Amino acid sequence: IGLRKEFPAYPIGFSDHTEGDAAAIAAVALGAALIEKHLTLDHTKVGMDNGMATEPEPFAALVEKCRMVQQGMGTEERIVYPEELEQRRKMRRSVVTACDLPAGHVLTRADLCAKRPGTGIPPDRIGALVGMTLRHAVAGDTVLEQGDILEDITL
Repeated sequence: IGLRKEFPAYPIGFSDHTEGDAAAIAAVALGAALIEKHLTLDHTKVGMDNGMATEPEPFAALVEKCRMVQQGMGTEERIVYPEELEQRRKMRRSVVTACDLPAGHVLTRADLCAKRPGTGIPPDRIGALVGMTLRHAVAGDTVLEQGDILEDITL
């Protein structure tokens, strides 16, 4: 991960000289784009790296596992799909009136709370609403919107 940040223009690789596939899979999970792994056709043959090399079948399985890890890690780009937007609106909160309030009322913190759905003014703007004036009477438990306030609130 540190190398990816230090050298973002270059693919980062991992030279795996271990038995098994755990180290290579972990490297992919940490962002390695390339894996070097010794391949042998026969473990019984004598050779310097033959003992730690992988045969074709387990090698193919390693490649598949690495691809699954890459896919599962996703990308840094976050995409909100249309299907998620409605759920987001339902789960997020908005500023809501805590009680019935008359037209011309200057809002206090006690007048406001945050509840679902997230279709109105976001709750992180409660502080900005304090001291602002209602354009018209608003019933309690009503999601506040820009049109309910005389002043402009930066959203």
